[in-house]
Amino acid sequence: MVSTIDSPEYTEDTFISRLLTKVPTPAGEGFAPGDDAAIIELEGVRFLGCADGLIEGVHFDLGTCSPADAGWKSLAVNLSDIAAMGGTPTSALVVLEARLGEADGESAAQAAYEGLGECARSFGVVISGGDVVSADRLALSVTVLGELPAVGEALLRSGARPGDLVCVTGRLGEAAMALATAIPSGTDHPWAERLHRPVPRLEEGRAIAAAGGSAAIDISDGLLLDLSRLCCASGVGARLDTAAVPRPAAAEWQGSGAQRVAPEQLEKAALGGGDDYELCFTIREPLLTRLDELWPEYGADYCVIGEIFEGSGIEGPDGRLDPAGWDHVASGRRSLE
Repeated sequence: MVSTIDSPEYTEDTFISRLLTKVPTPAGEGFAPGDDAAIIELEGVRFLGCADGLIEGVHFDLGTCSPADAGWKSLAVNLSDIAAMGGTPTSALVVLEARLGEADGESAAQAAYEGLGECARSFGVVISGGDVVSADRLALSVTVLGELPAVGEALLRSGARPGDLVCVTGRLGEAAMALATAIPSGTDHPWAERLHRPVPRLEEGRAIAAAGGSAAIDISDGLLLDLSRLCCASGVGARLDTAAVPRPAAAEWQGSGAQRVAPEQLEKAALGGGDDYELCFTIREPLLTRLDELWPEYGADYCVIGEIFEGSGIEGPDGRLDPAGWDHVASGRRSLE
């Protein structure tokens, strides 16, 4: 049955699949669209390329997110895609849209570029060019180019195999909780940093690739949704220990002066909140020792949260789990209902 635009089966992934039928795409594993970054081969040398955009009113609200933080995040989310491939970013192209000719609009544009520059310097990226466009809101569209790892293969979404362990870096759900209660930029709380200034796990991604990790994806739309994409690409299923998923600590939340929250809210944020920009990856258990040897000294912690099995879907302790998360098509449709 073909999914119609009004059906629950019609999602962002469905929309993208339809778009791709209208354009020529490269053939071969790792070259066709569907991973966190494209692999581009030039004269036998492979490079990485990815693109993403942040738009005022969709991805951020200037009432709670400063233009500088929007600039940082616009580059950081792309670097997270490079991290998920096990690569190293080198340069970026930026298309900036702003209310040019207006004092407030130009001030926001300058501040956004300051934040973007901070992120670029932090991770060794140069801005090689781009464009500026007069618009009625602030938006940044960024393309990042990078290199594949010198050791190990590129991490694809399609490499997971039955018996692999499912792992994640960092803690999940902190950005979602900050967003849910509109914690603004500049607030002295670590969750605000997680939402407004995510840190791409570049060293961790390279360690996973060098250790022989089988697959990876960055968690931008929510753990369950992004893991389901990895499983679909690999033709496998995943069995999760949901209690093992690292999540926000209730004590930290209450310490921020916010209202008391239930453990179920924290679990929901960790499993489907999104905006985490951590890595979800799979690896054979015997390779964990090697991974620990290569893990960056000051990197985010990682933990095992499940196992890949032959089949499909994601299973939890109490049965099948709905791959909830942010979807521009499905979430947008739900917001109108």
